Amino acid sequence: MYRGGKPLWSLTSMGDTGNGFLSAIAVIQALYHRDRTGEGQFVDTSIVNAGLLNTSYAVARPDGTGFERPHIDGQQFGYSAGHRLYETADGWLCLVCVEQSHWDELFAVLGLPELVADARFADDAARRANDEALCAVLAETFMQKPAAVWFEALDAAGVPVEVEAQDFGTTLHDQDWIKQRGWSVSYDHPHVGKLDQIGLNVDLSETPGAPGERPLLVGEHTKEILSGMGYSEEEINTMEEQFAIGFEGMPRMPPGFGG
Repeated sequence: MYRGGKPLWSLTSMGDTGNGFLSAIAVIQALYHRDRTGEGQFVDTSIVNAGLLNTSYAVARPDGTGFERPHIDGQQFGYSAGHRLYETADGWLCLVCVEQSHWDELFAVLGLPELVADARFADDAARRANDEALCAVLAETFMQKPAAVWFEALDAAGVPVEVEAQDFGTTLHDQDWIKQRGWSVSYDHPHVGKLDQIGLNVDLSETPGAPGERPLLVGEHTKEILSGMGYSEEEINTMEEQFAIGFEGMPRMPPGFGG
């Protein structure tokens, strides 16, 4: 836990979703092999494999020491003074300084020309060695004006910066370009009303996909399926009465049923 950071629970299951990711890659490789050789093969992976892949950043040398890699700060604002989020007088900014010119323009826009000549921040190596001090100076300065004001000045100066959108997650499904590409779809759901969900995950040039129908309700098509299998209405009703099957609108089981 770098710089006093605390463990947190990931909102994404790196094992389950990672397992699907690995499976997809393996299937593609197997299909490629089939097309070249005409031979098929079994595909197998595991949640453990996905977990190992997703924690591979924690690989250690035989003596237990780690490798040099970016570390997020304790508050999880970013990796360094030049690559992190900063709170302003109104809103947050995301700053990513990559080149020396970005730093020069940043100091000029912030009204901190003395930092250009400061040996502690003269180059990448010096800034890394004095990262916390630089973070403190920038954080204090950014609090003096709103994010929109800082963005206009920094963007005009060529400094990579963006205003953090606090409502991005809640408005994602309403973006027209997202809907047009089918990445987001909306359904009229009988229970919850307007239901937004992720649509297409990939775009195929020759065989484009199309979003499916809304998620089905539990038991929504039970009667139709059983009828198609040859069960009579009387038999279906009997199974319903015995709680062997359920369908949309079916009453809850009586207290103590089956106990």
